[in-house]
Amino acid sequence: MPVAVETSPSTEASPSPSPSPVVTPSPSPSPSPTGAALAITSLPFHNGEVGIVYQAVTLSADGGTAPYAWSISSGQLATGLTLSSDGVVAGKSSKAGQFGFTVKVTDAAGGSSTQPAGLQVFAALAVTQPCISQCNVGAGCSVCGGFGTVSGGLGPYTYQVIKGDVPQGMSLSGLSLKGGFPLTPVAEFGLTVQVADVFGAHVTDQAYWYAYNPATLFNGGSCINFNTGSCTATWTYSGGNPSAAPSVLWARAANCDCSSGLPPNFNAVAKGGNVTITAGPVACDQSGWIGQVTLTLVDRTSCHTTYSSDPVDIDVDVSNNC
Repeated sequence: MPVAVETSPSTEASPSPSPSPVVTPSPSPSPSPTGAALAITSLPFHNGEVGIVYQAVTLSADGGTAPYAWSISSGQLATGLTLSSDGVVAGKSSKAGQFGFTVKVTDAAGGSSTQPAGLQVFAALAVTQPCISQCNVGAGCSVCGGFGTVSGGLGPYTYQVIKGDVPQGMSLSGLSLKGGFPLTPVAEFGLTVQVADVFGAHVTDQAYWYAYNPATLFNGGSCINFNTGSCTATWTYSGGNPSAAPSVLWARAANCDCSSGLPPNFNAVAKGGNVTITAGPVACDQSGWIGQVTLTLVDRTSCHTTYSSDPVDIDVDVSNNC
């Protein structure tokens, strides 16, 4: 008969179930900080001059989303200058004036920023040349050394002699000679001066002078009427202002057998290289006049020589013929 076998319970523990993995939730991403707003940071415009190449400048901005595009949104950029889309201002100004405008920059995201700006364009550098043909000026004259005026451009100006020489005893100040023109046999001078401004523009001024010496009296006769009522005499002169006759000064000479200061109706006129001298007539109730009159030629023009001619004594003899 089968024997029943009694079993004891197992002392081995049953395997525990494997734990489920713990899932740690990821943190929610923080929102990215907003980019800096688009803004213009530099508009380095500078002034210019008509006819001179404008030194190119580049505008700059920051923020927003590159690339940027530049434009003028209102007003007018100086005539002859251009603003490229990448912010470069260049060109050559062709019109003087004060220009005001608004600069606009736009970024790739469509954002934009504006800022007012302006610049001045000066007129082209220029000089007058009043002595380019020739200026007549008397030896010793110190008030007619100017030979031009500067306009346009932007100072301070610089002056440089590039041809010729400043006359001896004189100095150059701008477009003017200072001091008296020399009294020399060689009386023609020429000078070329270059004028430059801060933009690098330059122009030249040419000037020529004829520095004349005082007129000289020579070759003449006496004024004697031999009882004919009046007398005439002619003297010649040379030199002096080539474009204007000198004036004649006269005075009674020391050698005079007379009672009055000068001969009756005395006159002397210089013209065309001759001095015409007249005296008389003498009225019947007047005494005759015998003596000498001293004549001197004097320059009366605005740029006159400070020297006068050597004086000459003229014999005069007039009577009343009554």
